[in-house]
Amino acid sequence: MARKNRRNRTGSSGLSRRSALALIGGGGLIGVGASGAFDAASVNRPFGLPVRSDDEALLGIDLYDPTASSGSEVRILQLYNGFSETLTTVSVSTLSTGGITLDIDDPLVSGAFEPNQRIPVYATISCGEERTESVDLEIVVEGETERVAATRSIDVTCQRAESDPIPACDLGPTGGETAVSLRGNDSEDELSGELDVTMSGSTSVAGNVDVTGDVDLDGNSQIAGDLIAGGSVTLEGSATVDGDVVVGGSLEMSGGAQVGDGAAAIEVCGDASFSGGGGSNLGIDTLTVGDDLDVSGGYRIDAEGDIVVNGSVHWNANQLTTTGGDLSVGGDLSVSEGAKLEIDGDILVDESVAMNGNRLETTAGDLSVGDDLEVSNGRTEIDGDVLVDGALEMNGNRLESTSGDIVVEDDVAANGGTLAVGETGLIDVSGAFGMTDGWAVTVGDVTVGESLDIDTGEMTASGDTVTVAGDLNMGHGQGYPEIEADVVIGGSLNKDRGSIQGTITYED
Repeated sequence: MARKNRRNRTGSSGLSRRSALALIGGGGLIGVGASGAFDAASVNRPFGLPVRSDDEALLGIDLYDPTASSGSEVRILQLYNGFSETLTTVSVSTLSTGGITLDIDDPLVSGAFEPNQRIPVYATISCGEERTESVDLEIVVEGETERVAATRSIDVTCQRAESDPIPACDLGPTGGETAVSLRGNDSEDELSGELDVTMSGSTSVAGNVDVTGDVDLDGNSQIAGDLIAGGSVTLEGSATVDGDVVVGGSLEMSGGAQVGDGAAAIEVCGDASFSGGGGSNLGIDTLTVGDDLDVSGGYRIDAEGDIVVNGSVHWNANQLTTTGGDLSVGGDLSVSEGAKLEIDGDILVDESVAMNGNRLETTAGDLSVGDDLEVSNGRTEIDGDVLVDGALEMNGNRLESTSGDIVVEDDVAANGGTLAVGETGLIDVSGAFGMTDGWAVTVGDVTVGESLDIDTGEMTASGDTVTVAGDLNMGHGQGYPEIEADVVIGGSLNKDRGSIQGTITYED
């Protein structure tokens, strides 16, 4: 029987960071020693079950420190039932994972953990970049008369996954191609074989073009079927391809060149470049690029499905929209001034994102960034979570999660603009949080793993709490900062000017 996955929206199994903090604050977690057995400690026992001391605890735990590529399934631990009774509940969940996502399979596939039985526990790891993190696990086992709970830590090394192979990369020139040139009003039923093809004027091919070499189309030339080329493809002027385009080399489209009519797929092994003046609209089904994607000028691309780019995306054009698909980028994503991206799914970027455009939006998905996120201009509005494995720099305008959380694994530098979450969202920063201007607004909590420095601007956690693990420094510049929330400080409060409209609590 296959293992069953327990997955939540963010891809990690078990407690959220907020729930974990609540448990820690309430004394709900027990201490764990280095031995395979659990330490003696008080534990929540809703059914009045006894808690074994360390000497008596008969649950064996073998820990593993896995190293694997992102997307791989690995064994994280193995459990041994040394009790005399059958255990009916076995739960393993994550308390903290750093920048690694851990989706833990259900350990109890058979529904019963029999005496003297050993069961392995597996998880699927994922990450935007190679990293090693200490992952805290909570383990709970329970039977009719026994209950044991504890935490353990393992080191997980996640390596960046190789990009999925693109079938177009199996194509390529043979070196023995013959040149074929169509001019004027020349026409062919189809073209195939070891050919390099050039079409100009009002030439046409009624069927498919399937060749091993390069293909160049210009003027009003038309291919009524699919275009498959082992080499590179250039489409210029008013050239059109009514079917799919599969390219073993690079693809260059400029002017008003068109592919399909909203239903065609474009697959390119190498780089893809689109450039043109205003009114260059391209409607397609899907776009897959093996290397970089560069779009400039007045180009607008509307896709029904996914946009997948294994390299970087440089968007210096009008607009990109998907209606039911994701945008996946294996490298960096840069959005230049005036550009707009509206994605009806997730935006998944393995490396950094630089937003300097008009609008970056998901209408039904998350923004996941494997490295740094910089918002310098325009509005970034994400329907789901904003997950940043690196640092976040805000230099203006707005970054908002309308129905999720903003989670940053490194530092936040808010130099202007608005950082906001809606619904019941929170802002969770593992590093330091520095505000020199702007606003941070949340109806949930703000959690800062290191220091919080506010020179000016306003931080609002409506009716909730701002928790700072380090020092809280306020008003060291020329501004008058404000915090509208209760504040919990792990270090010291250093305030030259400003106000805190809530209670202040110091943690020991």
